[in-house]
Amino acid sequence: MNSVKEVRQKLYEKRLCCPTFVMNELERLYNEAEENGMATALLEADLLATKKQLAESDAVIRRLTYKLEEARQALGGGKDE
Repeated sequence: MNSVKEVRQKLYEKRLCCPTFVMNELERLYNEAEENGMATALLEADLLATKKQLAESDAVIRRLTYKLEEARQALGGGKDE
């Protein structure tokens, strides 16, 4: 079930009663789950942005390393011995 309203509707359809404190706790848990879902989505977006930034930094490092090696070869130095 996706919401407290659905639970209430099912209980009503089956003519079952549920103590108020149980329904209050159920509503609290649904709200908490929704908040946790939103927090998870934000963390996943942040992780994706961090991965993208890391990939961009890695590309810059590779490009600079390649240029450094080219410069060393142009100067006749080759790699460090």
